[in-house]
Amino acid sequence: MEESRGALLFQKVCHILNIILKVAVMVIIAFPFYWMVSTSLKDYTEALQFPPTLFPSSLHWENYAHVFEIVPIGLYFRNSVVVSLCVLVLQYLIIVPAAYSFARHEYFGKNIFFGKLSCLIFSKSFPKRKSYRVIRYLCTHNQSQINRHHDTDSC
Repeated sequence: MEESRGALLFQKVCHILNIILKVAVMVIIAFPFYWMVSTSLKDYTEALQFPPTLFPSSLHWENYAHVFEIVPIGLYFRNSVVVSLCVLVLQYLIIVPAAYSFARHEYFGKNIFFGKLSCLIFSKSFPKRKSYRVIRYLCTHNQSQINRHHDTDSC
């Protein structure tokens, strides 16, 4: 009976410490965002004073309006949207026919090319994972097929 009370107490203490640790991590992560917003609402002299204050003495919402007057954010947003849409359209114009070709057509070297592509994609991201050995084996296995048809020396 004593052991179960001790184990229950230990479990409760661990649970409380777990919650305290999670709250501490959340505060550490959220504090820079709080600092950024609170500093943006301070006036210029209060933002530069030392030692800094955690809470602004008065809220200056006009700081945001001033930024939108100085910086052409609309132009930056439009440029980002145009570049993103162009990249998206060009990628789909290339990726969709390639995927259709891989799925529907049989041609010489399709499996070799797919193996080579798989090695290029997965060999960079898998060394940190447990399945790295499997991918590495597949790369070396495909390497023997690639060397028969092409004169390359990398997976």
